[in-house]
Amino acid sequence: MIDVNSFTTDVKDQILGILSAIGTNLVCPVIAAAAVIYCVFQIPQLFKAHRDGMSDVFWEFMWKEIIGLLVAVGTGGLWLLLSAGVFGTTV
Repeated sequence: MIDVNSFTTDVKDQILGILSAIGTNLVCPVIAAAAVIYCVFQIPQLFKAHRDGMSDVFWEFMWKEIIGLLVAVGTGGLWLLLSAGVFGTTV
């Protein structure tokens, strides 16, 4: 007879391990890198808008920069926590 409870627990652990491995090794690094690259390319536009005295454009780019930095830091923190195994072990 199959022990359904242990079978479902094993399947759940396998699925969570695979999802954690994918998040740790693929999703988090790609999103963090994209956010950092986006922020780097926003900086010249931010300085140009400031130099030209376009306050509205400056603040538009500043908010984009702030959001990009929050995404980069948040994703980097999640990546660090996943890598450290805080949410459980990976496969």
